[in-house]
Amino acid sequence: RSATQTTTSSSGTTYSSLGFSNQQQFSVVAGHLLSPYTMVYGKLGYATLTTVDADNNFSMPGFGLGVGVKSFVNDAQYFFAEYNQTRMARSAIANGSVTFDAKATGHQLLVGVGLQF
Repeated sequence: RSATQTTTSSSGTTYSSLGFSNQQQFSVVAGHLLSPYTMVYGKLGYATLTTVDADNNFSMPGFGLGVGVKSFVNDAQYFFAEYNQTRMARSAIANGSVTFDAKATGHQLLVGVGLQF
């Protein structure tokens, strides 16, 4: 992923791009059974990503929250739907002569099927 920041000055417009790598999230999941085959759950986690292409690359820490539902069709197959939000802490970024505050928020909607062995 990358982001582009634009700064306009009296001398013109300066463009600065910044990339991200090594995005990771570790979560703890707790759930409640609605029936013997259906569970709702919540997630709380720690997230981090590393910048690339900046003069001073650094890691941005943050946290993730999520909610979901999982329902088994039989003893081995299930369907699930999940919403996750990740918020990274505000950080000052220097890239060339441009310095700006960065804040990242991500949203995910996951829908899937799975097998449990």
